[in-house]
Amino acid sequence: MSKKKYILIGVLIFLIGIAILLKMKFPYLTFTFVKDSLFPPKSVVDARTQATLVIYTKELSMENIIKLINADATQRVLVIGTVNADGSPHAGVLNVSAKDRHIIINGLPNSDTCKNIERSKKAVIMVYKKPVREAKWFENVGARIWVELIENTKTGSLTSTYTMRITAHRAI
Repeated sequence: MSKKKYILIGVLIFLIGIAILLKMKFPYLTFTFVKDSLFPPKSVVDARTQATLVIYTKELSMENIIKLINADATQRVLVIGTVNADGSPHAGVLNVSAKDRHIIINGLPNSDTCKNIERSKKAVIMVYKKPVREAKWFENVGARIWVELIENTKTGSLTSTYTMRITAHRAI
């Protein structure tokens, strides 16, 4: 073999060793090759949502998810995913809080997000803690939360409050 091939093999073995050491120190890390991230194997998807199962954040307890949702809006990113009447996806940002296993969403009843919640009685919430500048990528925290509508209360002529039950959650 040529000298370049020996060097390439040595570098590859070195990188695999680093990956093994990182995995031992941080067991929640998931390593993905570029090929896998561009063309994930069909067996690595969530049967319920068809989302990839590669997890890039730490797993959170329900208590920590509630704390993250209730955190100051400048400390987190929160997006509500719903499905439009025509089947197309919709993402919205509304005022959200949480208590126990319930999510409280306040919004304008004529907004697309609120109309979709009223019609389908379901939504998916993605919440992600904004990383601090010095944080490493493996210290990120976030969750995907599936919710179902329990109660819709008109809190005024312009606002509605939606109380939703958390049915499932997982790290993102």
